[in-house]
Amino acid sequence: MSRHALVAGASSGIGAAVAQTLLEAGWHVTIAARRLDVLTALADRFGPACVPAALDVTDQESVDRLARSLRNGPADLHALVNCAGHDVGGRTPFHRSDIDDALSVLHTNAAGLLRLTHALLPVLAETDPADVVNIGSVNGVRPAAGLAAYSASKSAVHGFTAALREECADLGIRVTEVLPGMTRTGFAATRWRGDQDKAAAYYDSYPALLDPGDVASAVRFALDQPPGVCCTEITITPFPVRQR
Repeated sequence: MSRHALVAGASSGIGAAVAQTLLEAGWHVTIAARRLDVLTALADRFGPACVPAALDVTDQESVDRLARSLRNGPADLHALVNCAGHDVGGRTPFHRSDIDDALSVLHTNAAGLLRLTHALLPVLAETDPADVVNIGSVNGVRPAAGLAAYSASKSAVHGFTAALREECADLGIRVTEVLPGMTRTGFAATRWRGDQDKAAAYYDSYPALLDPGDVASAVRFALDQPPGVCCTEITITPFPVRQR
């Protein structure tokens, strides 16, 4: 029987890559994000094993509505992959930043992840084994200047994931954190409010970058482990390939 995963934040970037990777591995995947039109187009491209669902992780009613749908749906839920996040206004010293931008980062990346996980743990507990995979960041353990709010949000994810892992062991739920380094996604364009040229220049300044598919492969690796094995943390960073 195919396993069923919910991928939150699946409209682009790492979330979309995770969904595609799991679908290629034979999973059924519910893709969730705010932009239902984008999700519907993705589901049409990915095929019938992919189902779109509207979700705003900062809105409790939206989260509860999705949780009810999954609880009452025809398939058990085997995995939650938390990818929803942004860094709007990032790469700015905190004292020069817009406080509403900073709080939005925390509300989505940290509080939103907690909100969705809290709603779905009872659903996951009905399946043994089940998995929660949280997409953290190397900035969650190595905070960076100009990324104060983002680093704080991912530090929260890091601590939450470690504690949740201990709490969920008796429920048969494995909890993993994947901590990527710099990854080429639409994240930078969001950071600079759609300025694609600025985002491209930013990424081009790095000698090496991860691809969203690299992060998705790490997620699949964690989910593919046998029931008695839990990948607690997977840190992946770009590595420059020498030209010979």
